[in-house]
Amino acid sequence: MTVHDKLKHALHCCFFLFIIGLMEYLTLGKPNVVDSSYLRPWEKYGVFFTCVLYGLRFVTLLPLPQATFNFVGMIFYNTFPGKVVLRSSPLLSPLICVRVVTRGDYPQLVKDNVARNMKTCLDTGLENFYIEVVSDQPLNLPCNPRIRELVVPEEYNTSSGAMYK
Repeated sequence: MTVHDKLKHALHCCFFLFIIGLMEYLTLGKPNVVDSSYLRPWEKYGVFFTCVLYGLRFVTLLPLPQATFNFVGMIFYNTFPGKVVLRSSPLLSPLICVRVVTRGDYPQLVKDNVARNMKTCLDTGLENFYIEVVSDQPLNLPCNPRIRELVVPEEYNTSSGAMYK
């Protein structure tokens, strides 16, 4: 991890904490001007509706664990990792096949995923790889020697008899 990555993470944490502090000041920092001495919900609404209303107030606390873990993750883990450092030469690596299996209903999504996978492999310095896309429908992927498109025929059945190919 470089100094640049640590600086970006520190700035991210400072900005994140600033936004939280600002929102708390703008929403919770105001004095409570409502006199609560005349609020008696048990007498005004009855037991059933008061329980329902308090239940609805507590429902808003359900996302609190997720928000807490998101906060911890964004503060304690660097969200700007550095480049991957390979321990050996990419030329000595075995052939790697990245297989994308899809029904082909969303061809643009598949093309975007293939492009992202290709960029990731090339950015890490891999040389001996190809991406195979297995689909029920032709996707018309761009011609590239590292991309192989395989369209499975409709009448094909797996050897194990699995329901989905």
